[in-house]
This record gives sequence, structure tokens and C-alpha cells, in this order.
Amino acid sequence: MLNVGAHLRVLRAKGAVARCRGLDDPRRLANAMRHLGEAYGYAANPALAERWCLEALSMIRRLGTGASLDLANALRAVAVARDDLGARDAARPMWREARDLYRALGVAEGVAECDARLAKDADGDGGTESPPRL
Repeated sequence: MLNVGAHLRVLRAKGAVARCRGLDDPRRLANAMRHLGEAYGYAANPALAERWCLEALSMIRRLGTGASLDLANALRAVAVARDDLGARDAARPMWREARDLYRALGVAEGVAECDARLAKDADGDGGTESPPRL
């Protein structure tokens, strides 16, 4: 059952994506799309979460700015969605790349989360719970 808070989060994120489509700012649109994906994750719809987060990741990669927080966050969002879908093998490379970027950017919390997810997966404790949201 979808709770009201999750539903409102999805609606707000959809509105942000719609507003950003009218701007000439692909980075802002990509981040709005990632936020919509994350909202779908909160709303327990990992398939839509993955779809929107993958689109955001693709846009960010096309922008080609190299190591960036936007890229690390998009990778993390895809990894969370894939974990939620039970696709841990597909999530693992995303966690690794995100961890490397967070490390290069000096984001200790991001490194710790990625390490924890990778260690949990290596221990065989896949679980069904999502990691804490940054």
C-alpha cells in the first residue's frame, strides 16, 4: 500500500521533471529524473525507480564531466533500485564505481555506505531492506 508521503514525493518529483524539461539545463533535468527515481524507490516501486535512475545516469554520463557528485549519486541510485529489485549482481558494479567516485570526491558517508552494501553482499546477507538514503 502506497502511503501518502511517498505519493506526494512522487508527485513533487514528477512536477520537477516537467519544469526542468522546459529549461536548457540537462544536468538539472538529469538530477530531477534521479530524484523521481528515488521517489519511486521510497514508494516501493523499484522497477520505475531503476528506469528513471538509469535515464538520469545515462544523461549524466553523456555530459561527460568525469568524476562528479552527480555521477556518484546517480550510480548509487541505480544500485539501490537494483538491490530493491533483487538484482544484486547488476547492482555490485554500480556500488563499486560510486564508491570510487565518492572516495575521489572525499565523501566519507558515500564511501561507507557503498562499502557496507558491498560487504553485506559479499557476506551473502543480501537481505531485502534498502540502504539508508543519503
